[in-house]
Amino acid sequence: MLGWQPRSLQVGLAQTLAWYQKKDLKIAEKSLYGFARWILIGLCLFDISLGGQALFLQNRYIDMIHPHFQELHVQGPTYWLSRIGMLWFFFAIVEGLAALNPRRYIMLVYLTGMLRLMDVPADLVYCYLSDDLGHFGIFALLFSPAFNLISGLYLIHCAKRAIRAGLASYRNANSLTNEAES
Repeated sequence: MLGWQPRSLQVGLAQTLAWYQKKDLKIAEKSLYGFARWILIGLCLFDISLGGQALFLQNRYIDMIHPHFQELHVQGPTYWLSRIGMLWFFFAIVEGLAALNPRRYIMLVYLTGMLRLMDVPADLVYCYLSDDLGHFGIFALLFSPAFNLISGLYLIHCAKRAIRAGLASYRNANSLTNEAES
């Protein structure tokens, strides 16, 4: 009579799902290439700076974070700073690669988030056990866990959202090894 035929459930769901998927894809891409990318770039630069100081300018790092080191630990070893510096350089490499192309290296975005979460208890223990910290060192080690918790959870959230939306896939994790093999 009206000439109207209801669509099938399969067609209706497919059309509705497509609309939501397109919306999720836009949100995922905006967050991954927006704020998440800026976080990755900032973390990369920060870790290059910290790693460089810890590895090459040890006295400057000690004066800035551990100003009471020389008086409390006369001729104390500083080789531990070299190790920390190399860890920060590794973090910077992961963060830098993730920032270059977050969609392609989605697992590095996720890994960066996990590395940030790893630093939360590590910095709190470091602050608690260090007897030679100055005011800046205490501030940095009390502020960084909050920042690392928030940024780590955000990066993990962005990576998971991008994968769920189809913007990236877990197969992208193999792109680093595939490039190395070719």
